[in-house]
Amino acid sequence: MRVHFNAVLLAICGCAAGPGAGPGLMPAERTTVAIEEVPGPEGGEISTERVAVDMDLAEQGLEGLVGTLGRLVAPGTWGPPHGTALYADGDAIVVRHSPAARKAVRSVLTALAGAENRVLTVRARALELSPGQLAAIGWTQSAEGGLADVYDRAELEHVVERWKKDGETQILSAPRLTILAGRPGTITISNQVAYVRGYERTTGDGATVWDPVVGTVSEGLALDVCALPNGFGSDTMLLRFSVDFDRLFDRRDEIPTVRQGTLVTELPRVSRSRLAATLAVRPGQAVLAVVAAPPTAGDEPRLLALFIEPEWDK
Repeated sequence: MRVHFNAVLLAICGCAAGPGAGPGLMPAERTTVAIEEVPGPEGGEISTERVAVDMDLAEQGLEGLVGTLGRLVAPGTWGPPHGTALYADGDAIVVRHSPAARKAVRSVLTALAGAENRVLTVRARALELSPGQLAAIGWTQSAEGGLADVYDRAELEHVVERWKKDGETQILSAPRLTILAGRPGTITISNQVAYVRGYERTTGDGATVWDPVVGTVSEGLALDVCALPNGFGSDTMLLRFSVDFDRLFDRRDEIPTVRQGTLVTELPRVSRSRLAATLAVRPGQAVLAVVAAPPTAGDEPRLLALFIEPEWDK
């Protein structure tokens, strides 16, 4: 079940973090994103272009580069359903899309030229908050599925530590992720929950036995990140990230069951919220992303805040 929380999130955060709330931390001055946002194509404007790739960049593997381009340029608009295509062909990449998308692909390739060996380190921490705890944060810009903005890292760290000290906030940290510029990486923080999803019938010696088949569902988050210089030779990075947060909808001791004689099958429900954004991040800055946590039975509204610290290795 996929749940969209934009309206809910804006409603429950508005009074706590909106203008006039007297926040102690405001977003940093926003840096212009060098690669323009590209909407889905109109049928009449689609055409095909074969884009040459820098030799050093091509040696890193064109298939991986195609995956990067699909994440950074007009994500979600590639493939037969949209009449578009993006694939490697020899030493070039074939782009079938709108003029704006083809231009953005060329911009990404230019930004990556000479930066293919740059190393990015990402640290992520997840926090569950109440809407009232966001009173210390200035208004953030809307993102796909939630809110996300760029802040001074030291100032944001101070606020996170204050949340931690109040005793009501649990902070989950993940190992640092190290990836090359333009290459995707994933950080996962999850917990596996086992359940009985069915039975297998076995027969022998005149007796029938029904053996339970155990399945698992995951609760937690998966953060997918990809970064490149925000323009050729820039120290500012263009960070594209998405986070999927899965949560068991029912309390674990109240998972719905179906009884068929002596056999009991469990039917867990997992709800998902998703946030995605592309932001330009300067050295010394970090990202705070906020999404409404999927509900569980009887829970008060909760927010999932993700503190993302990306930086180029020296």
